[in-house]
Amino acid sequence: MITLYYCINRLPQLSLEEFQSYWLDTHGPIAARIAGVRRYVQNHALSPAGPPPFDGVTQLYWDSLEDFRGAKGTPEVKAALKDDRNFIDLTRMSVFLAEPRLEFDRSPEVEGIKAIWLLKRRQGLSDSEFDRLWTAMRAPLADRVPQAVRHVRSRTVGGVEGLPVEFDGVAELWFKSADAMNEVFMSPGGYAMLGGGADYVDLASSRFLMAAEKVVVS
Repeated sequence: MITLYYCINRLPQLSLEEFQSYWLDTHGPIAARIAGVRRYVQNHALSPAGPPPFDGVTQLYWDSLEDFRGAKGTPEVKAALKDDRNFIDLTRMSVFLAEPRLEFDRSPEVEGIKAIWLLKRRQGLSDSEFDRLWTAMRAPLADRVPQAVRHVRSRTVGGVEGLPVEFDGVAELWFKSADAMNEVFMSPGGYAMLGGGADYVDLASSRFLMAAEKVVVS
């Protein structure tokens, strides 16, 4: 499985509500027609403690990198890219490909509140060391965070159309409600425990947001 991540911000003339409404109701059906897409998720940013780093994160899933490449240049992709200009600030976005790995799933049908970490590895750290330290940090989460119902880690495998790759991985943690998420983050050391540490993550270059997950294609 391969995932295309689109970390996006709205055009300045749009409110967050207008942006998210257009994204879901107008753009969603357009992007859903792209060839080979097995799953399409929109993550609508929540901002309980200030503006999020992105207004949303799109995830498009294909069975393989070859299937993703096969969709490029099709009329459906061209239509989706054309519509991007109607609501996305194309000067403030991050796009990359990643391979997802399911760590645990206690509630397969959940479509709730999600914590998303966009991780940049610490400068000077090799890919293998980053993977080792990240795995060691994330492995115990199932036991340490009983409020979480699902956990996926996605490792970046490349960029798109020559665009710079800003992040080395994505961690996603699902909760059934905002209250359940806040219970974790408000606990002593909760945010630091979930977000990782400076031993393998460049905290200044990494990003975090809370989002409401909208599954367009399942």
